[in-house]
Amino acid sequence: MLIMVLGLVVSGPAAQAHTLTHDHNISAVLHVDPDDDPIIGQPANFYFDFTDKTKNLSFTNCDCQAVISQGRRVISTIPLSLSQLRPTIPGFTYTFPQKGIYAVVLTGRPKIPGEFQSFRLEYDLSITRQPGAPAKSDEEGHSWFHYFFDYGIAGAFAIAFGIMAARGKLTFQQKKKLERNPKY
Repeated sequence: MLIMVLGLVVSGPAAQAHTLTHDHNISAVLHVDPDDDPIIGQPANFYFDFTDKTKNLSFTNCDCQAVISQGRRVISTIPLSLSQLRPTIPGFTYTFPQKGIYAVVLTGRPKIPGEFQSFRLEYDLSITRQPGAPAKSDEEGHSWFHYFFDYGIAGAFAIAFGIMAARGKLTFQQKKKLERNPKY
């Protein structure tokens, strides 16, 4: 538990691009151009790779929009659309005016009631890249620091789970002894 809290504190509150978020049956992975690291004052293209377990989600019949906010202040509301660059993946373009932590919240409601499940997906982004600066992240959208803590936390959970699972299992020798002496 301490490792998990330490990982959250040190790695920061904001998620990076290529983050999967879900709301019941609907999930989406966020992709951002350029380089999954938006540049302050320059247009960033957001794309969302959606998955619907029920396969009912249709963007032609969706009232889908993105709300961008900083803190409690809503900055912009933008409808999701299919772009010429990526005609099968819904998205939008937005220019972040300054450095900061921003929330991008996607909402979708069917134009025809009951056609698919309404959804709300939220992503937190840390916008720090200045014009002319190289991308702060590698090709997957995570810094080495995030990899260290993400995989460290996952490894700690795997080890803890393995120990807990092993405690509930009998060794081969214990099973043999139990078969010979059920009171053991």
